[in-house]
Amino acid sequence: MDIVLSTTIYVVAGLLAITCIIIVPGKRAKILETFGKPHEHARLPGLSFKMPWPITNVVGTVNLQLQEIGADVSVKTKDNAFMTLPVKVQYRASAGPRGAVKAHYELEDSEQQITSYVLNNVRQTAAGMDMVDLYQNRDDIENQVQQALQERFTRFGFSIENVLVDEPQPSVEVRDAFNRVIASIREKEAAENIAEAKRIELVGVARAEKESKKLQGEGIAEMREAIATGMKQAMNTLKDAGLNETQALSLLMDTNRLDTLGSAATHGNMVLVDMQSGSSTLSDTIAAVKVAQHQVEK
Repeated sequence: MDIVLSTTIYVVAGLLAITCIIIVPGKRAKILETFGKPHEHARLPGLSFKMPWPITNVVGTVNLQLQEIGADVSVKTKDNAFMTLPVKVQYRASAGPRGAVKAHYELEDSEQQITSYVLNNVRQTAAGMDMVDLYQNRDDIENQVQQALQERFTRFGFSIENVLVDEPQPSVEVRDAFNRVIASIREKEAAENIAEAKRIELVGVARAEKESKKLQGEGIAEMREAIATGMKQAMNTLKDAGLNETQALSLLMDTNRLDTLGSAATHGNMVLVDMQSGSSTLSDTIAAVKVAQHQVEK
């Protein structure tokens, strides 16, 4: 009987002694209560001891690892555009012995409460921003939300490490309207480019025509100068042959007229009317030339 009692006592004592040992794994914290009263300090990773059960009990374990919550927040911007913001919050329970106790007791469902606060804060921040600002200034939302979360949840034993706002996703209506705006801008730019190309082309043609007319004018001027020189020489030759100035000029004009008629007749079907065909000026001039030539020969 004494042996059985002693054995029982030793077994019970051993079991109670085992309950005095606490082994806390890495990135965890154990929460203790003595007769239902929470300890102010959690037990951090490593080996520690406590009063035996049922005096002191381990009532919970707090995860000290970095955790992440993701949520899609539907927002309405200042310019009445409906967007969806993918938001991620990285947080952890405080690694301090007091902070871990707060993280265990203060919030019933920490993840849900952090998510609710993030949704509300992001909506309030986005409501004061235009759609373009929402794309360009996501850092402002991240910083503002992180600061607000940090101030609120630090007293509950949580540290907000980072808030990440991904690229906003517009609603189908906003996306279609935005695409139409972009398309109209591109069409306007294309029309302006086409008009500019046409203008450059017309300017180039005008410059080419200007240069061509300039060269053509120079050619005509040189041609007329050569004709005038030739006419002068011809007049002098005819005057040397004994014709007076009127007769020489008449002969040259009739010669040019006949050359013009001959040149025109070689360029297709044309009706030529010689208004001077009945004139005797040419025959009179030729007779005068013959008389002058006869006098020279004498």
